[in-house]
Amino acid sequence: MENYVTRQAKNASSSKPTPLSRRDRSQLRRLQILHGARVCFSRIGFHSTSMAQIAHSARMSVGQIYRHFPSKESLIAGIIEDDINRQVDLLQTALNAAPTGEAITSVAHRMDHEYAPTRRDYVALMLEIAAEAARNSKVRELLLAAQLRGHTIIKKRIEGLHPKAWAKGELDLRLRLVYAVTQGIASQEMMESRPPSRKLLARRDELIKLLLTPRAR
Repeated sequence: MENYVTRQAKNASSSKPTPLSRRDRSQLRRLQILHGARVCFSRIGFHSTSMAQIAHSARMSVGQIYRHFPSKESLIAGIIEDDINRQVDLLQTALNAAPTGEAITSVAHRMDHEYAPTRRDYVALMLEIAAEAARNSKVRELLLAAQLRGHTIIKKRIEGLHPKAWAKGELDLRLRLVYAVTQGIASQEMMESRPPSRKLLARRDELIKLLLTPRAR
């Protein structure tokens, strides 16, 4: 079934564009609002951002924003949902395309490449959402649920590569270490205002392989 993205791509190469449906127009406006919110939250901060600033960034009226998102909290929910859907697509593509022994580092490389053009803003936004999650239980629940989706996909793939190789709970612990390392590198990047070096990313990949390769019994 075609979605609005597919139709937009066809329209771009057609001399006779097909008008978008009301649902597609609504979806495009929603994405436009989320983009405006991302820009504001990453550069100004969640609490310092007003709906008027988001409306200005999205080139819409405040009323249009409220028709799609009743609060800034609902905007964060929309950003998290949109981001995890994007990441799940990346995970599935990377895991399906990678050689058996390189499945997880393939995910890391794909994420590095995908977010490179806007990496600093993306990291700033994720840190801002994480800070809000520490204060706001609803945002925390949304963020944890989103993270669980990605965790489940990776865990199932690794378990499929090495059936019955892991003691109960061991793989979950190792994945948590992987997340801590990758998030720590992102936080360092934000503090130092420069991207991680190739050597650091190479060491990250080595550590991921070490952690996610079971020991021979």
